[in-house]
Amino acid sequence: MRPGQPGSALPRAAALLQRWQRAATQLPPHDLLDRIAAEGELHERVAATVPPEQRAAALDAIDALIGQALTLDGARYATPYNFVRALRRRAVQVASPAMADAVQLLTVHGAKGLEANWVFVMDADPQPRNGATATLLVDWPVDSEAPQRCAFLYSESRCPPSLVPLLDSERSARRREELNGLYVAMTRARLALVFSATTPTRHLPEASWWQRIEALALPWPHAPAWPCIGATTKAAARACAKACRKTR
Repeated sequence: MRPGQPGSALPRAAALLQRWQRAATQLPPHDLLDRIAAEGELHERVAATVPPEQRAAALDAIDALIGQALTLDGARYATPYNFVRALRRRAVQVASPAMADAVQLLTVHGAKGLEANWVFVMDADPQPRNGATATLLVDWPVDSEAPQRCAFLYSESRCPPSLVPLLDSERSARRREELNGLYVAMTRARLALVFSATTPTRHLPEASWWQRIEALALPWPHAPAWPCIGATTKAAARACAKACRKTR
């Protein structure tokens, strides 16, 4: 190839763009995107250029976009223009790929059915949130075809006497759900379960997860006090290096 002459990439791109432009007037968004990905070798080219640790997520994002053309609002957007406008109003949902050597950040409910060798439960003694104000109370026994009572409670702290038993039942169900969450969190670990907590300025009215397991937990081994933390002088840096050599 002589200097100043275009390579084969530009003619190929021009041909593909012209072909896709004609197809955009005839095909629905999903078929058009699927053709672009196939003829443009999008998956192969992304896999060849994206770093290995990001490759799975990048490929999943391509598939998620193509899939949205069939699922977004029941695929009512029959033209690419309307589909793009619909996408601008919301984000494409892409599930994070599961990697064997990666740390997964999950809610307790999101971890149901999963297991890991090491499980860290973070913020096990949280700062209490403001008390609940408005609450919808529903009295619907399991064997009943319809609710027996349904009441909108403006403030739990000012509950009318007639609704106190129903509110007590609702609070009992919340406590049971908290215990169910703790059970799920504790049963995800195969080898080790680590709880992390910071002391709140005020405690919850009910026992927190940390307060429930603290008496049975083993303390985390203390790390050495490194002199290099906050070191800003050459002398402090030398002291840090010396301490590091001793601990190896």
